[in-house]
Amino acid sequence: MPLPAVVLSWPTVAYDHPDRAALTVLDGILSTGESSRMYRSLVYDQQIAAQASSMPDFAQQAGYLAAYSLMAGEATPEQGIASIQAEIARFRNERVTDAELTEAKNELIAGALRERETTDQRASALGWALIMTGDPATADNEIAAIQAVTAADIQRVARRYLTPERTITVRYLNADDANPPSEQVLNVTAPVTLDDLAPAGELVTLAPEAERVPIPEPGAPLEPVTPQISERTLANGVRVLVAPTGGLPLISARLSFDAGTADDPQGRAGLAGLTASMINQGTSRLSPPEIATQIEQLGASIGAGAGVDFTNVYANAPADVFGQTLTLMAELVRDPAFAAEELERQQSQAMDGLRVALSEPGSIASQSVGRVIYGAAPYGAPGSGTLTTVPAITRDDLAAFHTANWRPSTATLVFSGDITPEAAWALAEQAFGDWAEPSAPTATVDDSAGAALAPRAW
Repeated sequence: MPLPAVVLSWPTVAYDHPDRAALTVLDGILSTGESSRMYRSLVYDQQIAAQASSMPDFAQQAGYLAAYSLMAGEATPEQGIASIQAEIARFRNERVTDAELTEAKNELIAGALRERETTDQRASALGWALIMTGDPATADNEIAAIQAVTAADIQRVARRYLTPERTITVRYLNADDANPPSEQVLNVTAPVTLDDLAPAGELVTLAPEAERVPIPEPGAPLEPVTPQISERTLANGVRVLVAPTGGLPLISARLSFDAGTADDPQGRAGLAGLTASMINQGTSRLSPPEIATQIEQLGASIGAGAGVDFTNVYANAPADVFGQTLTLMAELVRDPAFAAEELERQQSQAMDGLRVALSEPGSIASQSVGRVIYGAAPYGAPGSGTLTTVPAITRDDLAAFHTANWRPSTATLVFSGDITPEAAWALAEQAFGDWAEPSAPTATVDDSAGAALAPRAW
């Protein structure tokens, strides 16, 4: 790994402990989303980390909370450790705000709903609760426990468990002359062996076949029922499809465009992906922190990504706030600011990610195989870009690519979840009905970098 990293960990509680809910909400405030304390401090404000997050883990007998930072640029592990310690100390020294508490609860509750959308997910939640507590009904109490957490509860558990004396700190450093690799110990013996243990008791053997409990007979076959798809096209060309499903009060939307990484101009590999990643990084009205705060206060999820042939923008939210979520999504799609300082931040993070990837044989092979198969054709270029092309991308490149390819005539908007076709038509018309088709782009790149930033025709 070409970048140093640090991990700070604290022992906490077992899964069935009453303090688990408060520690879970604390973790949500600490690192869930781009408006979280760790992301705002380490990644956005100080810019010392490429990644900063935390994770709680609660098992049958014990648990822990770990916070980590993958350092960026010339930042040192000691800077990461000090910044994480400062954020943890804030929980001990002062109570979280009502806004932070509400935002974390909304995110956690919406996340719990998303994890129970399918039969398999519901069975998993019940099974996990049974394994951890012996009572599957524990899964039914998760949301109520989260809703009951107070700011005082969070300060109490921070003072109880997240103290300097209980901290375990791990530094991951690059192996060099100053930090030679540790000698591996291959002949390791277990502290406890089977010979040291008491006899396990009477062995269980398999009963004769005639005495075994028979396998239950299969139930009546089920006829699969797929959602009834409804379709309309807005006056500006946006194709709208609706697939209503029941079960949970969640709604999803996916807006797709017929352009992806294969449309990156020569010398600008990574442009489609960077354009997608920039939509959450500011509009003419909202700054990136304001966007992140609005998304997380709604308990929503909004993002975008570019594949080879398509770019997808997605939104998911509880049904009662989905209208607000779609309105915000539309603003991000239609009015991205592509601010220079935010582009530099995204480029820096992308470069750090590429450096990490290029230290892993699997990632190197993945980036190389496209060129082997497709040669210089568009499919051969790595969609994530390269260490040469990503820094070359400019704000004008982003704006021209967006104008050329993110347009109503190539857009398909799909709704699914707890929504009727009539409600979906109304929301689509409100969010995208007045979206005008842009004029053809005219921006070009230097001859040394490649061809004009027009949609690729082939």
